[in-house]
Amino acid sequence: MISSAPKSNEERLKALNEKVRGLDLYAHWWGFGDSKYQQPQVWRWTDIYDCLLEASEVMPVGTDFLTDRRSLLLNTKSATLFMGFQMLLPGESAQAHRHNFSAIRFVVQGSGAYSTADGEKMIMEPGDLLTQPNWAWHDHNNRTNEPCIWLDGVEARLSRVFQAAFHETWPEGVTQPVAKPDGYSRRVYGPVRRQTVLRQGIHPPGFSYKWGNTLETLKELAGEGQVDPYDGVLLEYTNPITGGHTFPIMTCTIQMLRPGETTRRHRHTGTTLQHVVRGNGVTMVDEAVTPPQWVDPQEPVISAAAVALDWGEKDCFLVPSWRWHWYRNSSNTDPAIIFSMSDRPILESAGFYREEGE
Repeated sequence: MISSAPKSNEERLKALNEKVRGLDLYAHWWGFGDSKYQQPQVWRWTDIYDCLLEASEVMPVGTDFLTDRRSLLLNTKSATLFMGFQMLLPGESAQAHRHNFSAIRFVVQGSGAYSTADGEKMIMEPGDLLTQPNWAWHDHNNRTNEPCIWLDGVEARLSRVFQAAFHETWPEGVTQPVAKPDGYSRRVYGPVRRQTVLRQGIHPPGFSYKWGNTLETLKELAGEGQVDPYDGVLLEYTNPITGGHTFPIMTCTIQMLRPGETTRRHRHTGTTLQHVVRGNGVTMVDEAVTPPQWVDPQEPVISAAAVALDWGEKDCFLVPSWRWHWYRNSSNTDPAIIFSMSDRPILESAGFYREEGE
């Protein structure tokens, strides 16, 4: 009987990298590739989670730019945004650093870990959204007994297009000291605040939108029938200082599809990356409509055939720019909730945003 020798860590990592490529994911530790043409797509949570578990065994969290995060990115081919999942095991800390592009963290799994933004500890609970703007110091820490997984979103691709990406590591160790009390930003930048707040900047150094408040608002508006015909009950995570989009370049929204709800078709420009918080359903793309017309003759021809993106809890999906689409909640008893991030703000500021519905 011939017994095979245990695989080395290097061999296991090589096998994991091939598996990740086959799932159209992208590992943070590879560096950053170029954007390409987008097509409608779904990424399954079961595949992502399996790869994260393997990565936790063969890819330790390091301290340099590429290994300071155990993160798997969706290969969305976006020219502006990165979106992916990051895992932090019990006892781990991700190196404190800052960069000149904003970031969001939407917590998917695990309670009690925290992210520190410019000296403020922000506890991470499932469904919470944490924002960390351009050039804010931040690190992540897990002092619990369970892994913590969250969705990352950053504007890094756009900064690279302009060759203007900057990154700096915290000079005094792995983590920054906690210098502010819990809930500091929510109090200082809340609806009752000092008049000088507007003159301090366009966004607080860090902000936490708690899931309990978000879910309560979704339910209230659904009960009142305040529904968008194309997106169901739709909320935007507004900038607490200006009341505008989440950030100048990207914004975040959350929508609820009521039991059995089917929306109307619409289309809009820009990249919109979506993550299913709860429920299951389908998003139909290009059903019985003329395919989009593109100026660039080098782009591939698009088929007008309908594409059904079936999604379930914690899956992610992409509807490319200017493609007709609509949503259906497959359950007749439970709502479906979808978190999204998009580059709509930068398209609006450049005069490129356009939207139309049937």
